[in-house]
Amino acid sequence: MQLDMFPAKKARDHALKQVSENAGTWMDEALAIVSSMRGSWLNEGTDFTGEGLRWYLTRARHLPEPHHPNAWGALIRTAIQRGLLIPTGRFTHMTGPKSHARMTQIYRVA
Repeated sequence: MQLDMFPAKKARDHALKQVSENAGTWMDEALAIVSSMRGSWLNEGTDFTGEGLRWYLTRARHLPEPHHPNAWGALIRTAIQRGLLIPTGRFTHMTGPKSHARMTQIYRVA
């Protein structure tokens, strides 16, 4: 049996689009902050994970949590598509207790 990845990607893209649309102004605010990170300390060779970005946005920049946890993934994907973040191709373990040390991508500000 050969698995076809295209239906899975289509379903993923649909779900991320839906959660982005339902995020309302939260997504716009988050993307504006990510865009403003160009030229900041995060752009000086500092690599970070989505988990690190979440900490920065909620703790350092006081952005509220989104309406749904999947909005974080939609934010990362949109930021990559808009050229705001660059995946480094490297991975590391997450550190949050609820993340169970799963592997996650490392990013850099574009």
